[in-house]
Amino acid sequence: MKKVILMVAAVLMSAAAAEAQTFRMDEKSYLDAIARSDADIAHPKRSLRGQTWMDRAEAMFKAAAGGYELLQVFPGQERGDLAMRIGSKIDSRMEEVNGNMMEVLMLPYADIYLQNDVVQFWVDKANVYEGAEDKAVEAYRKAAELDPKLIEKAQKGISSVGDLYGIQGNANNFLGNKLAAAENYWRSFQIKRSEPLNVVDSISVFNAGYIFLTDDNNEKAIEILSTALDAGVWEGGKTPYFLSHAYMRTEQLDKMKEVLTKGLEMFPDDKGLIENMVNYYILTKGDFGEIKGLLEKSLADAPDNISLWAGLAQVHMQEGDSEKSMEFFTRFQEKFPEEVQANFYLGDAWYERGSKIEDDARNDKTMSAAAVKEADEKAKEAYRQAWKYLDKAYQSQPDEKAVLQRYTFVTARLIEDPGMEELYEKLEGEYKAAMGIE
Repeated sequence: MKKVILMVAAVLMSAAAAEAQTFRMDEKSYLDAIARSDADIAHPKRSLRGQTWMDRAEAMFKAAAGGYELLQVFPGQERGDLAMRIGSKIDSRMEEVNGNMMEVLMLPYADIYLQNDVVQFWVDKANVYEGAEDKAVEAYRKAAELDPKLIEKAQKGISSVGDLYGIQGNANNFLGNKLAAAENYWRSFQIKRSEPLNVVDSISVFNAGYIFLTDDNNEKAIEILSTALDAGVWEGGKTPYFLSHAYMRTEQLDKMKEVLTKGLEMFPDDKGLIENMVNYYILTKGDFGEIKGLLEKSLADAPDNISLWAGLAQVHMQEGDSEKSMEFFTRFQEKFPEEVQANFYLGDAWYERGSKIEDDARNDKTMSAAAVKEADEKAKEAYRQAWKYLDKAYQSQPDEKAVLQRYTFVTARLIEDPGMEELYEKLEGEYKAAMGIE
């Protein structure tokens, strides 16, 4: 397996060489050790000894990590120290990596990437023995099974193999090889989760699931993130949040609600979980009274939590009771006068009120000209109220598309007011750029 090493703590680093040398990778010694091990495990008596399998595990591990172990190259290492290990007369090239120019030292068996004369990571070009990592894990397990005295040593070995995958995952992620990184992280978790080690590599499993989710591989994301949740990896509510997204994308809405309910039990004021639970009720056209009761109960316990206020604001919008919504949005804005969401919801409610006044007047053919004029003025007053709050939201977060859209629209409705025409021209340009409109 091709190995790439990123700037993380070295888990396999040997003692530094005391004098300069030109390193020559002795693949034959690795293969000879494996050949001897093949003979040992085929022997009817030696194959029953735990130490036989431990020797095999270590031979396989050296084949998997030998280049790293013998090179003694590690992330963060300075060029001078590196030269003591591999020599100083090494051909190099410049390469752009993830937007950064790096010098690449080109060895027959590895490319070492440096930035500002410091090692960042390296790519092992030698593939000594295919599948050595997994064969090492298999042998460590067998050694522990045959000889309980070797369990602790086997646990450390398995952990080191898992670390190899995790390190490779970090490097692939850095290099932009996202799916390869996800596979590395997932394998790291699986190895460490197995017996006789059985520990939870929470960072690796979460990273794997998240990367697959961002790649729209929702089934794989569900497999990994649900495994993470079963293992107690909550990541502050992020695991159930992202898992609920995967369920939503695959239209498994019952499971979406189930995981959100579990998440909110652990993190009752988490913004993402609240928003996705509201989305669940929108998608299923469910009883908003249920989610409203849940949020109101949580708000009573945490009255200053903006996420709960915003979640209830979304529920009020969906229920369509404009008077109760306006009352709630006003309280939300008064409590958090500088909060973008509070200003946006109240501004949006005033905008909708102005639009309704206009629509009612336009559709009522019995209204007199005077009544229509009066309605238009009431609509403009509503739009002016909307503009006041949407302007505050825009000043705080001008790049938020929903805010920019409503702010642009309400400014257009007030085009005849002083200064609005010039502002509208500016906002229209920003809006088109944000939306990709030519």
